[in-house]
Amino acid sequence: MTLTAILKRLLTRRVSPGQPSGDPIWWWPQSASGENVNPDSARGLSAYYACVRNISEDIAKLPIDIIRRDGPDREPLPNHRIDKLLNTEPNEDSIAISVREALTAWAMGWGNGWAAIERNGRGEVHGVYPVHPSRVELKRDPSNTLWALVASGEGQRVWVPYADMFHLHGLGDGLLGESVAKIGCDSIGHALAVQKHSAALYRSGATDRIALEHPGKLGETAAKNLRTSWQEVYGGAGNYRPAGLEEGMKASKIGINPKDAQLIETMQFSVEDIARWFRCPLSKIQNYLRAQGWSTLEMLNTDYVTDTLMPWLIRWEQETQRKLFTGSEGNLRAKHNVNSLMRGDSGARSKYYQTMNSFGALHVNEIRELEDLNGIGPVGDVRLVPANMRPLATIMDEPVPEPEPGGDPDPTE
Repeated sequence: MTLTAILKRLLTRRVSPGQPSGDPIWWWPQSASGENVNPDSARGLSAYYACVRNISEDIAKLPIDIIRRDGPDREPLPNHRIDKLLNTEPNEDSIAISVREALTAWAMGWGNGWAAIERNGRGEVHGVYPVHPSRVELKRDPSNTLWALVASGEGQRVWVPYADMFHLHGLGDGLLGESVAKIGCDSIGHALAVQKHSAALYRSGATDRIALEHPGKLGETAAKNLRTSWQEVYGGAGNYRPAGLEEGMKASKIGINPKDAQLIETMQFSVEDIARWFRCPLSKIQNYLRAQGWSTLEMLNTDYVTDTLMPWLIRWEQETQRKLFTGSEGNLRAKHNVNSLMRGDSGARSKYYQTMNSFGALHVNEIRELEDLNGIGPVGDVRLVPANMRPLATIMDEPVPEPEPGGDPDPTE
């Protein structure tokens, strides 16, 4: 079976949890709260899922421009084959936004996002096929060459040259990324425990825990039957039937009630804590309880793009540079276009365009293109500069004027 055929059969399905090939990288620890934490269970938390979805979607929806650089000149190459792979169709089965979104989400949750690269006879990239990170191990052979050992799920393990695997990873040892679910195990486990406790509270009718006291001594079977019958009659959300106690039994509350346990405050803290793991502003995951400290949407978006998205954008661009271009394409660059995320409000954009146009940095057609409008013809390609501005060099060549005799003039005259 050819490599391409195997990759098409792999698709993005994950293998069974645990250690698919004995590598401890897929061992998931149990959190201090007792909850089992892994990238799949963590997605049950709305804050975790929102951070992963928001960042991966925002990165995937940005166009990637392929640019040829020749000294100070830059030439966009919209018809380049890599432009199609990254912006339209990475393979015959997928669209670009889905593949880029999946790889980024895997890199955040699992620590590493993988895609196998298919090349033609000239070494040019023909397709990119996502491979679930649970299938991939990174190995070195005796000659110290890196290989990706890919589990096919059908008893096969394929050795793929590392140069033929697109590898997107987050913070780690520089070669492999670490899973947020693993290093944030206790923090995420705490949030899962709080969520489970809240759900159990409402399942029990939003009442405190009850202890039943019987004046006599009950056997194991009788005690079990008592608990079962109580739960069947009085348990469950929306159950407000009055309790009937017999044979001198008493019911008393035990444990800490939700108010004293500050359940709502704890759940709110969990949202902020998880957002901190992803460096994601709370407003981006629809949490507006606290003031963000920013006066405008433009400033908030600038902070989000610069601090949250930019590290991932650079990882995408650098991996594209070294894996998807051939050796003869060293002057090509991949660059994300973040203008759509940095546009801000209409007033801020108008001021920016006016400034850039007045100094000749942008002409009218370039401004209209940024606003997704048609150009106005050749007249819109003219660059304008202030008439009273002069090159600094011409001013420096002029002699310094001598002061007039008699000192400085009297300003009152």
